[in-house]
Amino acid sequence: MATGVACTIGYDFIKAKMEKMVCEATGWPLEIDGPPFAFNKPSLDRVSWKGDYSPDNTRLVCWGVNNMLGRYGEEKLLDVATAIESRRSSESRQVG
Repeated sequence: MATGVACTIGYDFIKAKMEKMVCEATGWPLEIDGPPFAFNKPSLDRVSWKGDYSPDNTRLVCWGVNNMLGRYGEEKLLDVATAIESRRSSESRQVG
């Protein structure tokens, strides 16, 4: 957890999120088993990295997604994903 960030979520909040076992960013299933830091391990994410761990600002996501979001946030990740998809589409049209 980030240093100096308030946390107002508790056990019941986390338990309710964990019962669904779905990444709130991707919709992908989360997995408990496997190595630590596996892509689909559950991880608490602050929707706004400037905010606290509050019910309105915290979601359960894949560890890998949370790692990629880092300080840049979802908008930057979406920009990167869009650029990758655009480049792949362009390259596949050139090959075919």
